[in-house]
Amino acid sequence: MLSSWTSSEATFVYLKHSPHRLIAAGHHWDCGWLRAYLKDRGLFTVQYVQEQLSTLYELADDLLALSDPVIVLYADAGNLRLVRALTRRLKAVDSRTCLVWIGPAVDAGGEALLEEGKRMRRCGMARRKRFTAC
Repeated sequence: MLSSWTSSEATFVYLKHSPHRLIAAGHHWDCGWLRAYLKDRGLFTVQYVQEQLSTLYELADDLLALSDPVIVLYADAGNLRLVRALTRRLKAVDSRTCLVWIGPAVDAGGEALLEEGKRMRRCGMARRKRFTAC
């Protein structure tokens, strides 16, 4: 599914459900604001966008093929289950993958992953808790 790619510092992913039980990866305002902030500081990032992803396996393969050092996953109430499943899949395929969760569901989702025994560390950003699976 990949066409052309330029190396970046991080790939941002916002998952959402699409019709017919498919998964889509699209844009989110919070990701856009954070990417603009990082760009102003000299870090090149990209937003992963794909209208129809049939499986999380396909998505995980695409993301790992990009070879970016960091994958940023936006977690909200509507996609928390997808983000948790994708996190598990990415870590199962390549445990060295550095994942950063952002968004309103980070606290609940991150704590749940910590309880499952995932190797996680907190990284401070603003006042909210942030988790990364580096």
